[in-house]
Parts: sequence; C-alpha cells; structure tokens
Amino acid sequence: MPGKLKTKWIGPFTIVVLRANGAVELQGRDSNSKSFLVNSHRVKLLRNSSELCVVEEISLRMPALSSI
Repeated sequence: MPGKLKTKWIGPFTIVVLRANGAVELQGRDSNSKSFLVNSHRVKLLRNSSELCVVEEISLRMPALSSI
C-alpha cells in the first residue's frame, strides 16, 4: 500500500466553525473549495513570520577619506 502514510490534506486552511465537541470545520484558500471537519488536535496554528518581527532599514555611507 504505497502512500498510506502520506497526508491527505495540505494547508493552509481557514477555520470556518469551531464546534462544541472539539471538531473544527476548515476550508481551503480557494472560495470554491469544499469545507471539511477535523479533530481540533490535528490542527496547527500558522503564524506569519512577517507579522512577528519589525525590520528597520539603515543606509550606510562610506566614510570620507581626509588628507592628513
């Protein structure tokens, strides 16, 4: 049975509904994609790394050579 351990779904997904029994309804990025239910323990949060850090850009100039 090749491919048995291969994951059947690859994200990222949007959480549509959180159910009281611990189920989570997910939908893909595409608005045409069908939503499906999974156990909340199988869902991992995605944190966009660009939102977590602030980058400050500093321009550096070559020092002027002075004649001594």
